[in-house]
Amino acid sequence: MNATLIKWVNSLQSIELPAITHNIKVLKNLIVRETIPMDQVDRVLEKDIGLALRLIRQLNKIQHQHGRDDIDSIPQARMFSGLDKLSLLPQKLPSLEKCDNRVVLNYLTILKRYYHAAVQARQWAIRRQDPDPNAIFLATLLHCVGELALWIKVPEKMVNIQKRIVTNDTEPEEAQYLELGFLIDEFTKELAKVWHLPIIFQRSLYPENASDSRIYTIMLAIELSHSGEVDWYSPETREIETRLAKLMRLETGETVAMIHTTAAIAAIESNYIRLPHAANRLLLPAYPIATEETNDSEETQSSRQVSFCLAPRRPLLLRYLKQLKQHRGERLFKEIIQSAMLAMHDGLGLNRVVYGVVTSDHYIKARSIVGSDDPDFNRFSIELPPKSFFRQVLQRPVPIWLNQNNYARYWPRIPPKFRQKLEVKSFYVMALYVNDKLCGVFYADRANPHCHLDERSFKLFKRVVAETANALERGYRKVQ
Repeated sequence: MNATLIKWVNSLQSIELPAITHNIKVLKNLIVRETIPMDQVDRVLEKDIGLALRLIRQLNKIQHQHGRDDIDSIPQARMFSGLDKLSLLPQKLPSLEKCDNRVVLNYLTILKRYYHAAVQARQWAIRRQDPDPNAIFLATLLHCVGELALWIKVPEKMVNIQKRIVTNDTEPEEAQYLELGFLIDEFTKELAKVWHLPIIFQRSLYPENASDSRIYTIMLAIELSHSGEVDWYSPETREIETRLAKLMRLETGETVAMIHTTAAIAAIESNYIRLPHAANRLLLPAYPIATEETNDSEETQSSRQVSFCLAPRRPLLLRYLKQLKQHRGERLFKEIIQSAMLAMHDGLGLNRVVYGVVTSDHYIKARSIVGSDDPDFNRFSIELPPKSFFRQVLQRPVPIWLNQNNYARYWPRIPPKFRQKLEVKSFYVMALYVNDKLCGVFYADRANPHCHLDERSFKLFKRVVAETANALERGYRKVQ
């Protein structure tokens, strides 16, 4: 793991997110009633990430110590805690209103976005008859904890990240690396572990888990909440709505109506936040609806493409290659794979990197993904019919670069469902063999047809896979 990231996680693992004064007052008034409306208590906790996070952390620490299942929803946490603990909860938390004004503004902006996403995700889970929609709500809401913790602890660095993005036209990933030395998403993953946050939340932080419909629901809701704040009627939002309709097995019109109604409900429930909500933008004029002559699929596809090309970083590549060379079997299998993927993504500048394994039903399915925030792509699954392109890839550890020179030979042999996910027509792929046995496969692309692959990065891609195989052949404790 990144040494800088370890240092930050260790220094911030004891941080408490502040509570909002409005919610503290409402909670206190509810608890002193002769007949306590528990559903209203739950609603207050849901709207205050500081209160909810403190309660979940307290309870799951005890659950973890006794080897019990984690508590993964607010109603469950409220029942386990009892009224005495609930009444003491606000006393142990700082107040958001005592923070700097810019911290308060950004904190509330982030909170309302993820609260909206959580309300959407729960509504979809209810429609899909999920066994615990409240667990889906909490897992969605918790996605903001890493970002909020950094705003509380190092607001100046978070402001600098914003400035780099706005004034220097720097991409968010690069801005975060420059200011923090790591990605906020990676920080959130590590915090989730040390805080013993719900397993479903932790699983939803990894793109490769998008094949799980519950996780996919969470990812789509977060994507929608971001897109809705920009434009409800954009091609990006329409594309998300289409994917959700497919997941829900509903007509697109019915899906859109459900989404808009739920957005309004989320805005009403969180109206104590005196900032524009996503639902406000529903009143803005819509773009013209695509006619039959409009190639909407092409417009939607182009709207989903990554808007930037990652730059190779030689120092990072050398660092990860050194890590692979130094592996002597004491490291976990997944850590070796992670070093390889970071070498490709951070070092070679390959936007999307996937490590997949072959399943018993003859598919390649993602075991790990780096660089993709597209839930549809993250449901990475490649069928392996006889004589298909990827069958050939798996036969021996030889890298293949799909490009214009071999496109006519290989492209028709790639399953149509997978081709539709790609949005590019050039990529690297190579099977990973360990001790002459197929172990998995690496896939990498630039995620944008305007970002070109080249011969140098292809050779280095091959070298990274080879070093990975060497590290694994030196002996490892296999974890899959």
